[in-house]
Amino acid sequence: MPYSQSQTGLNNIQSILEEACILANRFNHSLIEHDHIHVAMLRTPNQASEFCQGPDAEELTSRLQHDYPSNGAGNATIAMSLSEMSKHVMQHAEMIAVSFGAKTISSVHLLLALLSVNGPVTDAFLRAGITYEDIAGHLSANPPEKLFPPIPVHRKKDYSFWEKLIMEKQKKDKELRSLYSSGVALAVYSRFEECLSICKIALGLDQRNYSFRKLKMDCHIWMRDFNNALPIAVDLYMELPDQQSKADLAFTYAEMGRHEDALKLYRAMIEDHPDDDHALNNLGFSLQQQEKYQEAIPFYERAIAANPLNAFPVDNLGFVLYRSGEISKGLELINHSLEMHKGNAYAYKYRGIIFMETGNKEEAIRNFKLALKYHYTKLYGDEVVDLLKNLEG
Repeated sequence: MPYSQSQTGLNNIQSILEEACILANRFNHSLIEHDHIHVAMLRTPNQASEFCQGPDAEELTSRLQHDYPSNGAGNATIAMSLSEMSKHVMQHAEMIAVSFGAKTISSVHLLLALLSVNGPVTDAFLRAGITYEDIAGHLSANPPEKLFPPIPVHRKKDYSFWEKLIMEKQKKDKELRSLYSSGVALAVYSRFEECLSICKIALGLDQRNYSFRKLKMDCHIWMRDFNNALPIAVDLYMELPDQQSKADLAFTYAEMGRHEDALKLYRAMIEDHPDDDHALNNLGFSLQQQEKYQEAIPFYERAIAANPLNAFPVDNLGFVLYRSGEISKGLELINHSLEMHKGNAYAYKYRGIIFMETGNKEEAIRNFKLALKYHYTKLYGDEVVDLLKNLEG
């Protein structure tokens, strides 16, 4: 490493990596992924433990077993089996330590690097109300600007006609695998414009490649660029009308205000999978957006029955009940959803609206600010910014 490590910091990180290796081998995973490292951090006493009290280590360990294929032989090693994403995370931890002016790298720097990656374990921290910004603020009153590791991209320009003409299939497949690895790494760091550049290069080589078309669509959706997402979502659905492509297209329609089109797809999803809590919740939400509150209620109730751990239909049901005149019961459900998911930005927005409309300006402002803290704008758009601006004058 480019600078020294204290023995304490070294032992912390070494013990975390050893536990990650044990997890990978226990489940016969061939590589040590960044999620293994993240879960290992929860299972191993270290300097970052004070920030890791919320997420359920056993639940995430169980999920980890199923999230990666059992294609290994139980012989992964730290030296040989770190995935490319894990290497990015370790490099990022070093960069973070340097940016904070630390002479040594610690497990807290590693945790910050892990929280910079979108994924299920990061979501578990968000459910506990723990964010990158909270921990960075604990380390420094004036934390440095967030940095990201350099993602190596072996190809930064389009393939020429002659390159594509003479390229053998084996080499073409290798090129596409390399580009996809870089594209996914960029996407999980929310570097969507760079990921789209990778997709453009890859689709120039193989214009019907499903994985790159899906990745391109996902980037547009994550950027809330639904006009560019829509034609790809339609294309993927026509090619493979499975539950995921229906969900992607329905979500895109809903975000564009095409609720009837979204409802048709959500109803088809529920017909195939009656206990799909996400489809039930989203169908209810499309009805809610059209102010069809009474029609939305049974779908939220079915979503909650299908998955009582999903906080989103709980806060949606609460707000629909509030809009239907049941103020106390509605607010009670929204509060319950925040007990389940402390980083639920939409629930804070709902609470802010209720306090605003019932005359409690101070609480409305506080809740709108909490919605922004938990990335409402990035996830859902500018509504809360506008509400807060109007309240604060």
